[in-house]
Amino acid sequence: MINSACATSRPILDGAYERLGLPANHTVTDDKIQRENEELALCDFVFASNPEVESSLREAGVGESRILATSFGWRPERFKSLQAAPPLRDGVRVLFVGSVSVRKGVPELLEAWRSSEVKGELVLAGAVEPSIVDLVAAQVERGGVRHLGFVEDVGALYRGSDIFAFPTLEEGGPQVTYEAAGCGLPVITTPMGAARLVNTGETGVVVNHGSVPELSAALSQLANDRELRHRYGNAARARAAAFDYRRVGRQRGSLLRQAAINYHQR
Repeated sequence: MINSACATSRPILDGAYERLGLPANHTVTDDKIQRENEELALCDFVFASNPEVESSLREAGVGESRILATSFGWRPERFKSLQAAPPLRDGVRVLFVGSVSVRKGVPELLEAWRSSEVKGELVLAGAVEPSIVDLVAAQVERGGVRHLGFVEDVGALYRGSDIFAFPTLEEGGPQVTYEAAGCGLPVITTPMGAARLVNTGETGVVVNHGSVPELSAALSQLANDRELRHRYGNAARARAAAFDYRRVGRQRGSLLRQAAINYHQR
């Protein structure tokens, strides 16, 4: 499962677009949900990339014995360079990397950024969903928000930032969470984006998806406490080593081996 089951994701996405007064711009239809449920019924085992995905599979009728708890990962060798974006002269740089979209929680992030009144800048790296082009442009025009589009050397951007914010509404195990953590950033995210890596009070802050007040409070907390940022960031870097894809691959192989043994012993 790349993300949560479609039966779980559709109401989440429908609600997000409704709150914004926009038509639902996603591809999760009744037919797609039915097809996925039929496919899941045929599977002996299903990989689940985070606890939220596990829960969505159970809701879709997949028995606990068929769920293999795993994760996605990252490739540290992509980030060997020590080059970093120039630091800000004043304030903190909060970074978002990914599709600048409703699904990734960008409207809530923009609102939380304004309400937090944190000194510094919010940087959005990624293509903007057409539905919120005007919203993003208006925030950039007001100042304090930059949109970069696609960034070739995202590692330099991670290393030149202070906080990684990824308030995704629906996800699996986002690679950007592992990458940001691996580059030493404290992470603010949601249960969907935590990727089995982010824990509140250890490697960052996990907030409920769609909660602007919680997101705003987390931004303020980390922006105003440099020591806390460093502590969480160092812990995140250490934790990210466990999600090197070479380790993830071996872990998945072990899960498959044990699943095959259990299957044939039935």
